[in-house]
Amino acid sequence: MTTVTEALRPIGPDIWLAEGPEVRFYGVPVATRMTVVRLACGGLWLHSPVAPSPALHDALDALGPVRHLVAPNRFHHGALGAWVAAYPDAVLHEAPGLGVRRPDLRFDAALGSSPAAAWADTLDQTIFGPSWYFDEVVFHHRASRTLILTDLIMNLDGRRYGPALRWLGRLDGALAPTGGVPRTYRWSLTDRVAARRVAEMLIAWAPERVVFAHGAWFERDGTARLARAFEWLVGRPDAQSGPRTDANPDPHPDHPSAGRSRGRAWRPVACG
Repeated sequence: MTTVTEALRPIGPDIWLAEGPEVRFYGVPVATRMTVVRLACGGLWLHSPVAPSPALHDALDALGPVRHLVAPNRFHHGALGAWVAAYPDAVLHEAPGLGVRRPDLRFDAALGSSPAAAWADTLDQTIFGPSWYFDEVVFHHRASRTLILTDLIMNLDGRRYGPALRWLGRLDGALAPTGGVPRTYRWSLTDRVAARRVAEMLIAWAPERVVFAHGAWFERDGTARLARAFEWLVGRPDAQSGPRTDANPDPHPDHPSAGRSRGRAWRPVACG
């Protein structure tokens, strides 16, 4: 049987990473990554599940029962069907805009700008956007000071690509060693004032590390590197009066989790 540390890399108390296989995103090969958090109740919370394998199932089962499957944006859903089949009792959480793309899946709960009761004592949560491209649900694991992103920041190894893709990646601002918010995504924002408020809040959470799905994640100096990634939106740190830490901004007032129903009965979300 595969040990936990062979399939899952611990990066802090009750938080692990699983590296998944490559996928093609608009023809570009990119590696994938899943974040696993063990909640206070002992249940496991899986963020952006990668393609499953027997070794990964064994490692997770050794840690605790899988209780939550989290799809953080409308692109990260390819492996959800396999995970639902393997863990039918787990709660499947829908990011804004994902349900219409996957009518074959029955989502149990909608992700919003505030954490579900099941993980409110463990994770902070908000939504970055609004964007016509995708809105991303963002999490912060307080015990390890880890910010959990998906596609909002990329840090791809340009050496893996040919000259044309490497040039495009550099132009997009998504290549290592600095990485950043891809310019193609920046241009998609429809309300920069709202997006800036969210970015300021992420920086105010003061993460030590920043995890994302594609490329070398920020293992140290997370807050400084995050602030640098958002300079285009919030300005340089020394030019600011300080990030706002007031109310949790919600750029999605019409999403079901923001208090408006789409006529659908969502499954109660419990820890485990």
